[in-house]
Formats: sequence, C-alpha cells, structure tokens
Amino acid sequence: MTESAIIQKFASSFMKPSSRERAVYELKSSKKRMKFVSKIGALPEFFQLNKFIKMKKGKLISFDKISRETLCYIISGFGEYDRLIIPFEKAVRHCHFGASGTIVYDFYENRLIYHEELSFGSPTVYFANGC
Repeated sequence: MTESAIIQKFASSFMKPSSRERAVYELKSSKKRMKFVSKIGALPEFFQLNKFIKMKKGKLISFDKISRETLCYIISGFGEYDRLIIPFEKAVRHCHFGASGTIVYDFYENRLIYHEELSFGSPTVYFANGC
C-alpha cells in the first residue's frame, strides 16, 4: 500500500468529515505536515472521538490480537519516526516511551493507538478501531 493510500484510509476512518480533505492534503505535504501533526497532538476536534477508547495505564502493550510483526505507519512530530512503516511492537515501544503526540496506525486492520501530547502531566493513550 502506498503512503498516499495509507493517509487517505487513515483520514477517512478517523477524521471528522469536515477535516478529512485538509488532513489528507497536509499529511501528504512535506512543508505542511509537521504543523498539522502538532495541531492534532492534543486530540482536538479533528477526530471522530466516538471511535476512541481511553486506555488504562499498563494496558498498551497487551494487545493479543495485534501481531508483533504487523506493519504500522507512524504519524509523529518526532522527525526520525514520522512516516516510518515499522513492526507494531517497535512502534508501540516508541509511542509508549516518551514520544507523545504520536499515532501508530495499523493500516491493514484499520486501527490505531494514539499517545496524546500534553504540556504537563502524564499523557493519555487512546485506542481506536476504524472498522
């Protein structure tokens, strides 16, 4: 699957209809992407929040149904991880240990883990299923 198709699927599954077209445009743009990623960093109004479940602390790594080898697409304000397609286990370790504001998107099964970015306090982790 191409990066363009992954971004399109992500936006149509998790973004509000009013935000989808803009999200796709900015996530595909090398100039606008980081600014957009920082805007969605605090789980704002862009997402269809009814699809998101708040995770309890310590439950993040215990997803039995997601294979450790499942490839995931990373959307992150941390340039060294952004746009990578890496195995789920590695992606979750990145998301869980200090890289807040990161989305780990399993584009095969259309689900994601989102580690919200906060200016203070512990970030909240969310799980969403786009199916």
